[in-house]
Amino acid sequence: MENATSPDNSENHESATPSIDFDELINHIGGFGLWQCTRFLLVISLGPLLAGFGPAILVFTELEIGHHCRIPELNWTESEYFNRLNTSNTLLKQHIPIETASAVDTFSQCSMFVENQNSTANCIDGYVYKRTNMKNNAVMEYDIVCDNHYLKSIGRSIYFLGMLIGSLALGQISDHWGRLPSFYGCVVLHILSTASLYWLNSYELIIVQRLLQGAASQTTYIAGFVIGCEMVAPKWRTLTGSFCNACFGLGIALCSALAYLLRYDWRLMCVVAGACGIAPFFGIYFVRESARWLLATGRVKLARKVINSMAHTNGRQIPLGIEEQLSVLEMRNVTGNDVTILEKPGEDDVNRSLSSPTSNGTTKSCKATRKVANKTTYTTLTLLQTPNLRFRTIILSINWFANVVGYYGIGLNLEQFGNNAFVDQIISGLLHIPAFIL
Repeated sequence: MENATSPDNSENHESATPSIDFDELINHIGGFGLWQCTRFLLVISLGPLLAGFGPAILVFTELEIGHHCRIPELNWTESEYFNRLNTSNTLLKQHIPIETASAVDTFSQCSMFVENQNSTANCIDGYVYKRTNMKNNAVMEYDIVCDNHYLKSIGRSIYFLGMLIGSLALGQISDHWGRLPSFYGCVVLHILSTASLYWLNSYELIIVQRLLQGAASQTTYIAGFVIGCEMVAPKWRTLTGSFCNACFGLGIALCSALAYLLRYDWRLMCVVAGACGIAPFFGIYFVRESARWLLATGRVKLARKVINSMAHTNGRQIPLGIEEQLSVLEMRNVTGNDVTILEKPGEDDVNRSLSSPTSNGTTKSCKATRKVANKTTYTTLTLLQTPNLRFRTIILSINWFANVVGYYGIGLNLEQFGNNAFVDQIISGLLHIPAFIL
């Protein structure tokens, strides 16, 4: 990076195009100092944490528990049904057929006798539920069991569709409007999509709402991940990303604990879980926009304020050469099309790193950096433009699909693995922390 001029036409052309090696800059002013730690730990990490609320809410609002047909003639309470639920109970055997599953005789959960035991039918008078763990949720309130069980699958499919749409939309939104507004916009979406479940009076509306819930869960995670990684030096990004993943698991554990405390009212649980999204707003005047994004879009004056704040808090000084370059960019009142952000080279370019003197004796850095110009607009379709990118995109997509199917296939059905879904979910969430760190 240089401010020197040269009679060579190529160097005159290069000096006319301002450029900033942001990775070099952030290393000078503290790659992971006090400024980054406080803002990331106190505010930005709350995005991935809130994202973990999404799958936990999905599990506990639809937690399927033991159920059987309600028999009005018996006039029993729900607890009496399950206290007397054994195949030797002759009174129950007169009303509920016995089925054999895995060589074990059990009462049918979805059928009852009609016409003096001459035939069976679906549960005409509704269901009774074993409310040992979860006292109430959407499954029990709307009887999403037996013939209506498919609605639960549709709702979860809609949830994952929301995740897909949110992922595709967030990139374009954050590139245009900024990382920080996108982050807080996603948090608002979490608050509205989760808390509004309190007022929905049909399961069909809840299914539609799953679209927003899925989008909120995915985007709050991605928005926090991106702004967190952009505020630290490259060598710290792996740790930052792992911490985001750990926060996601912690969010699952915390929301599961909240669901246990409010297991008697699933609607109140959703309101409280949504209200937790208010927490990041306490730091709205504390956290700052991504300096990388500000420079890339030509907002040099705002970027300098963030960079100066970062350097001051970290107890560092901005190198004179970089300070002068920022001053030049600001005085020129450049736009995003004029600023070029330099990124560190890949492994193939390392051997080409060198330093060569310019015509006036100063040293010109030629680190084989890669210029990323904002004149080109990148979209998701850019990943399919070249054979190499196409191949990597397809391979990564298949890999991600396989991982997600296994992860959510287990995570959303933990109630089938043990007797207490709350404990299982809390343990599952906490296991994310060592898993991602290691």
